[in-house]
Amino acid sequence: MTREDVEALIAIKPATTELVLTGRGLLPLADLADLVTEIRPIKHYFDEGLLARQGIEY
Repeated sequence: MTREDVEALIAIKPATTELVLTGRGLLPLADLADLVTEIRPIKHYFDEGLLARQGIEY
């Protein structure tokens, strides 16, 4: 899906529909959003070399 596709979807979305977009690289679309949040790890076991767990991270 391209940025243009996402912008078109946002443009045609009914006002009563809430659209939730997640993932990397969405910040350039922040000007089109009503709400923008950022989640970042403060302390994470990945930092200790532990791998992602099936059913939790994927």
